[in-house]
Amino acid sequence: MKPIFSLGTAADSTVTLGFDSRAEPCAVSIGDTELRRKLKNVAGGVADTDILIKQTIDDHLPLQAQKIQTDLLVAQLAVLDLQTNAIED
Repeated sequence: MKPIFSLGTAADSTVTLGFDSRAEPCAVSIGDTELRRKLKNVAGGVADTDILIKQTIDDHLPLQAQKIQTDLLVAQLAVLDLQTNAIED
């Protein structure tokens, strides 16, 4: 029976989680190239060295404000492009 959790040696620094996960040097593997798994129920980071997850990025208000500003600028550039094309025609 294959293990569902394994630790490699210090030389290869591998960790595998889940049945049939393929070990990758210097990585944590939870699947393989064909069997892809998602990490679920991961808490957001609190320390500077914690992993950065999508939810943490989405919850960061300054980034959301920058995204809104970027979307507005893209819309304004589209209008300017239309106006420039109208002048050139």
